[in-house]
Amino acid sequence: MLKNTISKVFIFICFVTITDTFAQQLPTDFYAEEVSTNWDRPVGLTFDDNGQMYVWEKSGKVFIVDTNGTKQTHPLIDISEEVGDWRDHGLLGFTLDSEFLTNGYFYLLYAVDNYHLFNYDSPNYNPNTSYSFEPSIGRLTRYKADISTGFTTTVPNSRYVLMGESLGTSIVLLHESHGVGALVFGEDGSLLISSGDGAFFTSDIGDTSAASYASQAIAQGIINEDEDIGSYRTHYLGSHNGKILRIDPQTGDGLPSNPFYDVNNPRSAQSRTYSLGLRNPFRFTLRPNTGSHYIGDGNPGALFIGDVGSAAFEELNIATQGGQNFGYPLTEGNERKWDFHIQPAPPNMLAPNPLYGIGGCNQEYFTFKNLFASLTLGSDITSFPNPCDSSQSIPSSAFPMIESRPAISWSNALWNPPIRSFVDINSNNFIEVSDPNSPVQGVSFGGTSAIPGMFYQGNSFPDAYKGALFCADFYGWIRVFRFDDQNILQEVETFYEPGGAIVHVAENPKDGCIYYVDHEIGIYRICYGGTPLPVAIIDADTLYGNNELTVNFDASQSYAPFGYPVTFEWDFGDGSPTTTTTSPTHTFTTTSSDVTPFVVTLTVTDSIGTTSTATKTISLNNSPPNVEIISFKDGDLYPTDETTILELIANVQDKEHDKEELTYEWQTNVHHNTHFHPEPIDDRVNTATVISPVGCDSEIYWYRITLKVTDAGGLSTFIEQNIYPNCDMPFVEFIDLQTTSDIENVYLNFETANEDSVLNYEIQHSTDNFNFAPIASLSPNNSYNYEMIHKNPVNGDNYYRIKASKMSNAYLYSRSKQVIFSDDPAYQKIKTYPNPTVSQLNILFESDFEHVSFQLFNQVGQMVLEKRFSEIKIGQTATISIDGLDDGVYYYKAIGDNDEVSHGKVMIIE
Repeated sequence: MLKNTISKVFIFICFVTITDTFAQQLPTDFYAEEVSTNWDRPVGLTFDDNGQMYVWEKSGKVFIVDTNGTKQTHPLIDISEEVGDWRDHGLLGFTLDSEFLTNGYFYLLYAVDNYHLFNYDSPNYNPNTSYSFEPSIGRLTRYKADISTGFTTTVPNSRYVLMGESLGTSIVLLHESHGVGALVFGEDGSLLISSGDGAFFTSDIGDTSAASYASQAIAQGIINEDEDIGSYRTHYLGSHNGKILRIDPQTGDGLPSNPFYDVNNPRSAQSRTYSLGLRNPFRFTLRPNTGSHYIGDGNPGALFIGDVGSAAFEELNIATQGGQNFGYPLTEGNERKWDFHIQPAPPNMLAPNPLYGIGGCNQEYFTFKNLFASLTLGSDITSFPNPCDSSQSIPSSAFPMIESRPAISWSNALWNPPIRSFVDINSNNFIEVSDPNSPVQGVSFGGTSAIPGMFYQGNSFPDAYKGALFCADFYGWIRVFRFDDQNILQEVETFYEPGGAIVHVAENPKDGCIYYVDHEIGIYRICYGGTPLPVAIIDADTLYGNNELTVNFDASQSYAPFGYPVTFEWDFGDGSPTTTTTSPTHTFTTTSSDVTPFVVTLTVTDSIGTTSTATKTISLNNSPPNVEIISFKDGDLYPTDETTILELIANVQDKEHDKEELTYEWQTNVHHNTHFHPEPIDDRVNTATVISPVGCDSEIYWYRITLKVTDAGGLSTFIEQNIYPNCDMPFVEFIDLQTTSDIENVYLNFETANEDSVLNYEIQHSTDNFNFAPIASLSPNNSYNYEMIHKNPVNGDNYYRIKASKMSNAYLYSRSKQVIFSDDPAYQKIKTYPNPTVSQLNILFESDFEHVSFQLFNQVGQMVLEKRFSEIKIGQTATISIDGLDDGVYYYKAIGDNDEVSHGKVMIIE
């Protein structure tokens, strides 16, 4: 969805659609209860030593919830302007310093918005602009909470960048997912960071032609060409991606005690790497009392890492020492990842082959397959043979590595049936947990995204849970994993299966309860003993009507978790007496003809006096909005050969309210296999969303678009429609959309070929190359030649494209065409040449200017170059370099003395 022309359109966390029915039963005397639900996509929580809770939201805000459960009105910090909040990216990592209540330091790990990354220091920087679907970086910053306000506010100007202060110093983001992860402090005071591989969902082995942002990232200097290796960045010491990184929290430098430390470059990825070979370690945790307190020992403690699998297996990996390689993309779970094994591996540019050029050896660098040995291929790995001479070993300076197997892995519950989980018997064999010969007690299970929580340290739970790992999965369960002192798994216990979308688990040191975040709903806690609050639930047979409305209410679904008796009190919000019946009937009246809402409050009290409430709004002289999405149909099939912009337009009618009194909530949900990725809510009436060309391979994708419209009386209508990938051959070929214009009209002409069951051609118009709206529709004809006159173009930019619809609901778009229209023949004051051009562009100024900004945009409307000129005289020529830009059509805009003075397009060729 689009924000100020270019959108912030969500998280590694591949979100799952739950279809199974979960058993929610906790062990005896445990109970779960809701803590709060008023959150915008929360992704994590933590506690200080006083039990005060800190919750971070994906958009870039951190809020405090005090020990009484009250959420602070204003955030501790809000960096949403800087955060790239789209698809799986956002503010995903947060932690308090181990001495937080003394020094006030806290740390944030997040995706940087591409626009902010390249334009923040620009004089024309607009804080409301952001770029989605662009390469960028992850950034780690440290701030200081103000002790004078009880650590509830942030000290101004306390920001310090530990990683990502410049290009090449941080995790790179080259697709919609697998970016930054979590932050954990080691026993030794080092700060550990997890990062994803930054690769495309499928088998990405690099090459700028792949479905990633690598080409643009190279052009913008975000990566060098040696990092364009797809998922193999996880094995590459020249990349921060796919790893656990370990740094000095004061400087951001790698630590000399790290396994690959380079004394000449302490801020390099190699110096910061601790563990590697991880696809998407979104969450990891430290086992207490397992490390050294001396940072020079290189032993922060045993790290328990959840690596989210692509569609086969989830992993729980244990890093007990630096330098362990957990295998991805060559292994997943306990198996080889076949789609990477059948493809050649790219070369590791940090591993030159010393035999190159000797005896006919033509392999200059070792490949990543040469440098990795999987235990699934054999346990007797003593050396790594040089591919040019098997009698010679690969030198240790190339860092050959042997796979570290997961402590336990489990299958993707819906995509890789049947449900099963495995542990190792020895270095070359594994066994299913439920097998009678398994060394681990428990039953097999499945999931979708591994979420290690924490090792329980409190005294509130029974002794059997002391020191156990509470591990969750986004699929909606929490299990207890018990390990011995050597970190060998002994038992898996099913603990709680609430369903939902669990993304984080933490322990409150004050109340001894476990808290977890359901990304879609809010925050919950699990406690032992004591008395949980009752749950209030209101049911009503109607919510709206005329100025006299009788409503039947029902509170019978309300309950107290331990089965205590409950009583009810109803306040109908209209001044009438309260009632204590379970299912009252109440008549609401008003003498006004205006819309009149009443807020009904139900208070439920259990037998020992604890209470909870619920509310529901009854709206008189009102009815919910009538909502119909009209810009696409449910079941439409989107193109899979290129990224497209889908307009989101609805026909909304409300009998009681003007359009200005309605609020809109558009949301795009990208479904991937068993997961879905909800994007930020867009509150504009008409907007658009980006449709990536995914689908039609070995994995399943589709998009679910939802719209909720709410009127001023509190009534809402919610609808959703799905679109799916079109895996058939293209049903029409567009032969170049041609446009001409005069001082009155724009004339469009296009030809087609290979038409197959075309329903119609919709001509669409836009002023920004994003938000298109239909202006005409043409039926197919036998000549395959189509014409149309646009009689109402705007002065300046006019963009046109053709949407072809097939009878089977498939659609596709032509390339958009820009027309610079003006009813003033003297409009163009700047000319560019040559066109096409190869490496430079000349700008001829046909007027005097004090200041001119020349901006170049790609076909998706994203600025790729900007040059500023001062004190320009008529007839002056300037030359700018366009080296590094891909071939293709680009659009330019010139702003002279704060007025737009020229538009045009230029083609760049080799």
